[in-house]
Amino acid sequence: MKHRSFPQLKAALEHLSILLEDHPFFSVSGTEKETAMAQTHALLRELIAIEGRSLTIGLLGGTGVGKSSLMNALAGSAIASTSHRRPHTDRVLIYRHETAPSLPDTDLAQIPHQEVIHRSNRIRDILLCDLPDFDSLDQAHRQRVVGFLKQLDLLLWVTSPEKYADSSLYEFIRLTTKAHQNFYFVLNKADLFFENGPPEKGHEALAAVMQGFSDHLRAQGIEDPLIYMVSAKEAMGSSPPSPWNQFTPFRHQIFQQRDAKKITAIKSANLNVEAARLFSLLKKEIRNLQRFEALLTQMTAELNAQRGSWTRTGKEAIDLWFDRYLPREILSHSARSLNLIGPGHGLGLMVDKFGKNSPHGRAQHRVLSHLTPPDDVALRFQKALERVEDRITGRLLAEDLPSPFKTRLEQIVDARKNHQDLGERFFDGAALLSEQNRPVRMWGFKTVQYVVYAILFLLFLLALGGKTGWQAVTSDPGISTIVGLITAMIHTLFSPKGLAALVTYGILNLFLGFRFYRRYARALDQKADKHIRTLKTALLAIWDEKLTAIQADLNELKKEIQSRIAAISKIEKQS
Repeated sequence: MKHRSFPQLKAALEHLSILLEDHPFFSVSGTEKETAMAQTHALLRELIAIEGRSLTIGLLGGTGVGKSSLMNALAGSAIASTSHRRPHTDRVLIYRHETAPSLPDTDLAQIPHQEVIHRSNRIRDILLCDLPDFDSLDQAHRQRVVGFLKQLDLLLWVTSPEKYADSSLYEFIRLTTKAHQNFYFVLNKADLFFENGPPEKGHEALAAVMQGFSDHLRAQGIEDPLIYMVSAKEAMGSSPPSPWNQFTPFRHQIFQQRDAKKITAIKSANLNVEAARLFSLLKKEIRNLQRFEALLTQMTAELNAQRGSWTRTGKEAIDLWFDRYLPREILSHSARSLNLIGPGHGLGLMVDKFGKNSPHGRAQHRVLSHLTPPDDVALRFQKALERVEDRITGRLLAEDLPSPFKTRLEQIVDARKNHQDLGERFFDGAALLSEQNRPVRMWGFKTVQYVVYAILFLLFLLALGGKTGWQAVTSDPGISTIVGLITAMIHTLFSPKGLAALVTYGILNLFLGFRFYRRYARALDQKADKHIRTLKTALLAIWDEKLTAIQADLNELKKEIQSRIAAISKIEKQS
């Protein structure tokens, strides 16, 4: 765990508060985030309040380990007497100098307690808190006492030769979330080893117990525990303490903590332990964000590798769409009579008229509706999008990332939303191209028709007028010769020769009209083929762009995640 100084911890908590308020978290639920914000603000308030407060020391131990005598020895006077016995087993006794400030009421709101006022100047700046014997507490009272430990700066774990191996001591240590550097362990009543027998035996027994005590503490994860073997009873006597009695260095160690900077450091160390849980949220978020970033990188690469299969799927679906549902007559967008004249125009009108009752004719009036993929074609597009969604969400579930990651990713690869968007883009793209493919007037083709029909009509007139009539007009042009030519043409028209010429003229007109119609129909077919190719290419590009858009969204999300990792990492390092 990282130990921060008072200013560092305060700055770190302020940064964490801003981060929790202003940034969304993937790995932290809404309830967890609110709880973390409340805890952060509470720790900040505690940090602000610790400056200028007295050092608060808690004495914890089982029944009969001599906590009261140890407090009296520290105070140098009998501040803890039999009159101060607890009226209830769950009550905390707080020994306070008459000039020292009390603990804030908010700290004691849920804790049954009794304040004992004394005048021992030796511990003027120290609040000694005698906690109930933990081996006599029931479960409900134990939780309240554990809650009170939060208000303590130093914890003196007091035991005795007959109690040091008691499991209840170590169980209580495990429940305590304080910095181990602020734990002091006292083996009281060490004088019992020297009451009977030679001093050598006493030292051996004391050393064995100290070793056993140390081993027990290390088993609880407390490396190099600071243990003092004392006899508080001896320390209160008038004789100098025995050489083995470490009460004097113990008292010196406790008293030197009264320095204001020491007190702040102690309190900060304890708050560091509580803050570590909050800062672990940042580490957890960074780890999950890094896993998510790696997953996004893999997903983007996989989609890129599958582009060929994606394109083939789109091409097959578009080919089916056009070949089965969009005949080229629909896509030509030209009436068969538009650029035809004469008999060809009439033939085109007949096709247009009778074509309205044909399947193609009905479809021609529903061109726009055909620009939306039919159900079986749309299903192919949808299945392809669902495969992408299933593959990506499956990978995410396999990584066992928190649900907010899945929610964020589903917004990008949602097959239903993407399919709807794809249909709209297909319609818009095809409609735009169809609009650009408006019918045009083929003036050159129409001019050729006019010229051919004019030449045929002139030949018909030449046949009706005869060689003699036309020679008369050309040799002696005038009204009389022209009138004579017209009269001869009318006379010939109703003769067998004229009727033959008329029939021939009509047949040639029909033949030419049919040829012009066929030529125009081929031109329309070529135009429809070109339009179909253009439409297919455009729609396939739209299909490919959908995969590109998904990849782009994944890359944007990846950049967002990278930016978030950088921001959180910066704050985590500063913390």
